[in-house]
Amino acid sequence: MRMNEIAKKAIFILQSIYSLGNLNRKLVPLNKEFETDVAFEYFHLPDYYPEIYEDTICKIIELAVLLRREKERLEKYRDKINKKVKYSNVGKNVETNIDIAFDDALSKIIHAKNIFLQVKDTEGVIDYTCYSDANCCFTGVLRITVEEKNHLTISTIDIDLEKFCVNALMINARTTS
Repeated sequence: MRMNEIAKKAIFILQSIYSLGNLNRKLVPLNKEFETDVAFEYFHLPDYYPEIYEDTICKIIELAVLLRREKERLEKYRDKINKKVKYSNVGKNVETNIDIAFDDALSKIIHAKNIFLQVKDTEGVIDYTCYSDANCCFTGVLRITVEEKNHLTISTIDIDLEKFCVNALMINARTTS
């Protein structure tokens, strides 16, 4: 059975979340290991972190678009996407602490004004930028800012990417016989 696009993107996002810290522990120390006394003779690994950060955000948006299309397809048959997933709530509004339903999170991600991945550096400091410490890892939280429907309020929402991706994988899951 061939994996569909929704599953591929969800797996890519989960790989980014769980593997970046391990990758950094192996590669970042190499820069110091091969440091020489001569300034121009310096072995340096390319900075892959900003590229992984941006690619992961792009995949999250692409996944949200695909899931939104799937939601609309299901609604045409009078079915709800929230019935097909494990986690009905995947996020929280930071200011009001109100839960964000999975189907609402799709629209909020697509129409977000800003999208940031939460990262944690080696000292445990949380940040939301791809230009923080090169030896950091993703925490699995997506922070977005959205303009509410009244166009007067800007809300900040944290989405649990693990729950979001598990839900994405469950959408087209099949039972075995």
